Amino acid sequence: MSRGAGSGETRAREPRSRGASKRRAGREMALQMLYQREMGNSTTPQVLHHYNPVDLLEAVRDEPQEDTLVTISGQPTQMREALAYAHRLVEGAAGHLGELDELIREQAEHWRLERMSAV
Repeated sequence: MSRGAGSGETRAREPRSRGASKRRAGREMALQMLYQREMGNSTTPQVLHHYNPVDLLEAVRDEPQEDTLVTISGQPTQMREALAYAHRLVEGAAGHLGELDELIREQAEHWRLERMSAV
């Protein structure tokens, strides 16, 4: 339940749209793939080929909080669309790594990129 802004009334939260859930799941998968790419010294094609969201689902299925991937896991079409979105994000990020690293360097005062955590 949430309160309306200054109204004092309580209303039920509206469920997230399916599009938002797919995009959120896609972003989660993309972050995992980019982390796997960085930590495993893998190429982008290798990560895209070997990433299996089912493995992740097994790890988070019993987590106490609602997980977006678990929510859409029973919906194959949404899962395929989320994975396709994740692939586009990973390919886009991988294609601009130099630019992204430079943006991070510009904003990181007194920190070298090499000293920063992967996530």
